[in-house]
Amino acid sequence: MYAGCPVLLGSKWVCNKWIHQYGQDDFKPCKPGYQKDRKIAHLVTKISRDQSLFEEYKTYKIGKTNKATTAN
Repeated sequence: MYAGCPVLLGSKWVCNKWIHQYGQDDFKPCKPGYQKDRKIAHLVTKISRDQSLFEEYKTYKIGKTNKATTAN
């Protein structure tokens, strides 16, 4: 179970990892060739830096009007 706070500003990333204690190989083996070899996707290492990750925290104050966020 997971209980988290809501996101008020920005974004939230969530990841689950399931850990199985016992395998099924001894009592229910798979047929040969059941799981074909799959290519593993490359990890995304490039992050867009168009806007600084903390830029909105510098210009936004909860409960107060800030000129930087309301300017047209």
